[in-house]
This record gives sequence, C-alpha cells and structure tokens, in this order.
Amino acid sequence: MNRAIWYHGSPERFSVLRQGSTVTPFRALAKAFSHKPSLLCQEDNGTICHNGARPGFLYQIAEPAALGQELLPHPGSTLEPGSEFLTQRPLGVRLTGVVPWPHGPLIRLASLEDARELARLNRLFNGPPGASEDMIRRSLKENPREIVVVAEPAWAATSRLSGFICLQLKYSFCYQLPIAEVTEVFVEEDSRRQGLAGAMLRFGEEYAHTNFQAEEFSLLTGEDNFPAQNLYKSLGYARENEVMFAKPIE
Repeated sequence: MNRAIWYHGSPERFSVLRQGSTVTPFRALAKAFSHKPSLLCQEDNGTICHNGARPGFLYQIAEPAALGQELLPHPGSTLEPGSEFLTQRPLGVRLTGVVPWPHGPLIRLASLEDARELARLNRLFNGPPGASEDMIRRSLKENPREIVVVAEPAWAATSRLSGFICLQLKYSFCYQLPIAEVTEVFVEEDSRRQGLAGAMLRFGEEYAHTNFQAEEFSLLTGEDNFPAQNLYKSLGYARENEVMFAKPIE
C-alpha cells in the first residue's frame, strides 16, 4: 500500500509533526484521534467509537513521506493492519480541518472526492442544472484562488456533506496582500441552526489568513436576508455604505 494522503488528528495546534507520531491513511480515524481518546474501537461496519472529549484539529502531511522510510507500521496497533503508522522523522503538516466539538461535524477543506456532493448541494442552493461533477472536480484541482470549505456530519458516511462555503482570493497590484471574498454560504435545511455556517466561515478565514496572508474579508448578502446578516455581524463583519452595480453582457 502506498497512499498519497496521510492524516494526523490532535487537540493541539502545530505546523511540524514530531518523530514517533501516529499517522493514518483514513480521515475518519484521524478525526477520532483528534479528540485525544483513552479508549477507541472500530466496529465491523467501520464505525469508530471513542471517549474523546476535546475539540480536535485534522492535519495532512505536507511533504513527501514514503512507507518504509519516513513511515513504518505501528508495532503496537490494535486496529486493522494498515491503519496506523509511526513517523520516523519530523514532518511538516498543514491544517485541513477542525472538529469544533466532540462527536460533532468535521469542518474541512473540500477534496476531489466531494464533487458529487458539492454538485448536489449547489443544485439545492443555486437551482438546476448547476455545475457538473466534472466541472467542480476540475475547479477544485485547478483553481488555486478559490478556497472551498465543507461540513461533514458526524452521523453520516464520509461521502455525505451538510454544507459548503467558497472564498475567492482577489489579487491586485494596488494592494500588498490579497482580499478574500466570501461568495457562497450554504447549509442544507435539515442541518441549519447548528452553528455549521459560522464554523465553516471561521475555518475558511483562518485558512486564508494563515496560508495566503489575507487580512481583509468581504461578502455580499441580500438586503432582506436578516438571518444571514445577523450571522455575519456575530462573526465581526460590519455593514459598509457601498452600492453594488451589475451588468449582463448579451
């Protein structure tokens, strides 16, 4: 087995994973480890049970790590073979997700495997036909100026998503640092009023600031969309006295 993505879960923040740390190719397992459980088991159907009680952070190894060199099987693992590996030297990592509360949703960056769910959610949000799975997959792969954050519910299979946000990084010679504009915020109806939109926005802001030095965030919302306005105000956004113009080209 030689997987390109390796995960580590922890309740702590850092940028370098120390030698002797545990990594796994399975995101759900790393998510469980992020809560620092003293007991963890995996049922026959793949469900992971644990007693962790701390908010967690999900990391990906951010540099090449080869089996048999940087990574070796964990000799004391009680899980299925291939589930846990130990790092043989310090490795750089990048934060790709947070779990704001134990047994809660995973707030993370979108991956190529999310294209189908993003297409479904986008049709609910913006109406049919919407962007195709291939278009979304290509955008996730080729557009480095868009940050897509998703909410993955704790109770569903990992392919199911509850919502997403999009941030566009805008660069100009007029400004030293990029400006991040929030262009899309959507949470599926049965998952609303659970704090998901706020959690996705906070993660997206932190990711854009940490990785792209974005120091200003902006967004547009409907003049009569008071629930959204209240959310944005609670996150520190302030209304500005500007007028938006739009022009269609036929």
